Amino acid sequence: MENKMKIDTFLDLKLSENTLKGLFKNNFLKLTSIQKISIPPALKNRDILGTSKTGSGKTLCFLIPIFEKLWIKNWTFQDGMGSLIICPVRELGIQIFNLIKKLIAFHDFNATILIGGNVGNKIEQKNLESIFIATPGNLIKKVLISPNLCLKNLKTIAFDEIDHILNKGFQKGISFIKNLFPRKKQTLIFSATLNSNIKNLAILNLKNPIYCFIFSISDKTI
Repeated sequence: MENKMKIDTFLDLKLSENTLKGLFKNNFLKLTSIQKISIPPALKNRDILGTSKTGSGKTLCFLIPIFEKLWIKNWTFQDGMGSLIICPVRELGIQIFNLIKKLIAFHDFNATILIGGNVGNKIEQKNLESIFIATPGNLIKKVLISPNLCLKNLKTIAFDEIDHILNKGFQKGISFIKNLFPRKKQTLIFSATLNSNIKNLAILNLKNPIYCFIFSISDKTI
């Protein structure tokens, strides 16, 4: 990969103090295999297509670059939506949201979630969100009923479990939403498996992406 330095811990990534405090407070110290190869280029604003088994730490692979970009740009909740995370199901969205709340405790930006069901309605309370988490179907509904929803300022867009998103038939919906994305953005895509649907990622217009594949797992985390 591009970064030839030995990277074993989050300290080695030269992250902001606020991000490191959040990681250490939640006992994240050492990087997993997929984190070692995907986070460094992501921190350099490269598009990423990463594949690794469930439980290998893919969530932090897109959360840490999101946090760092917002921090570098002095983003606060008053700046509105800076990052969008799309996941296939509400349960995963809730898991990501709860992790974000813990990790950004020392930052000035915030997060909100848009998912179906009563839990999602209770969680989504703030109109000004720095990090927006949504399932594809609910994001499309939000866009259609909220014409003032601004996606043009997005700096980073992450797709978690993209294989499941495509398997659920959301390709046309994603194609529709991407037309609202800004041209200059970073795209981070992660999947637990490689399958024939991955070829449909062409609709996302990745810019010379870095491919990060780990096909075995010896370390388990979030």
